[in-house]
Amino acid sequence: MQGVAKGILPRLRPPRRGEGREPSEGNALHWLESSRLGPRRRTQAHLTEGGESTGKTAEPHVSDWTTPSKGAPDASRRFPDLQKRKRVPGVRPGASGRGLPPGSACGLGPARGSAQRSAQFPSGIPVTSASYYATVTLDEVRHILRSDTDVPMPLIEERHRILNETGKILLEKFEGSFLNCVRKSDKSAQKLLHLVVESFPSYRDVTQFEGKRISFYKRAQILVADTWSVLEGKGDGCFKDISRITMFADYRLPQVLVYLGALKYSDELLEKLLKGEMLSYGNRQEVEIRGCSLWCVELIRNCLLELTEKKGEKTSGEINSILLDYFLWDYARDHREDMKGIPFHRTRCIYY
Repeated sequence: MQGVAKGILPRLRPPRRGEGREPSEGNALHWLESSRLGPRRRTQAHLTEGGESTGKTAEPHVSDWTTPSKGAPDASRRFPDLQKRKRVPGVRPGASGRGLPPGSACGLGPARGSAQRSAQFPSGIPVTSASYYATVTLDEVRHILRSDTDVPMPLIEERHRILNETGKILLEKFEGSFLNCVRKSDKSAQKLLHLVVESFPSYRDVTQFEGKRISFYKRAQILVADTWSVLEGKGDGCFKDISRITMFADYRLPQVLVYLGALKYSDELLEKLLKGEMLSYGNRQEVEIRGCSLWCVELIRNCLLELTEKKGEKTSGEINSILLDYFLWDYARDHREDMKGIPFHRTRCIYY
């Protein structure tokens, strides 16, 4: 972790606002600190095909490199080659670098996978209007999200359903504007996160692991973080507790963390990923990958804070998990050719 942290520190830009984070009760970070996915307890129960625990213990499928190892590459050697973020024409960027299509704040995240979508949206179509997408038809959604290839947009029916659902909720509860939702948060990132999750069903990224309820809230957290970024941490976006947001657990950050030597997959899991096998949402291995990635970023953040403290620098919250997510996602995007040998897990669901 120290090697990764030392490579990141010189290139990590400070946020506009933020403060030290304490894990909140009930979220994934709070559970991970005392769970088997934490760094100090690496044994966990095997499950039978039916999902019942056998009571046996074994090495987890995913682990973090908490101490130097011959298998953990020196990540700091790669970071001098880091390129600056390139702006994509036609896409309004959030600080995450993932781009914010107009539907991002209303339940329709960036399209990923085999179907590639042009950055340009059809002119004259009010895709950012809650009144429009509350009643938009499936055929209209197919047209708006048509692929630039022969591969159709995946989960198109789900995207249509979520647009209709979200548009109606915005109209009924927030007068058709997500900004009204932001203003109800009283400048609290955690309150906005909970407001989004409670109000919009499509953001309820919740699963079970060994009988415990795990809430990753990936899309809800990236919505809060990019709102903070777009508003530059000012006015309605001056969230006093922004540092309580964790990294956004999907498929790309685990890949770059493995590449940098911060995570290690078991031989069994690595073989499965190399074959391109799908992991269903909520699958034990899928939860382990996301959970360990989240915890790994927390460990890197702690190392960064220790390094800055040793140097006598005042952080006052400049380093948080959001910025680490932004940095690592950009790094993964700019080094995709280098990372071709590292597989990412494949999970098709609405929560990534």
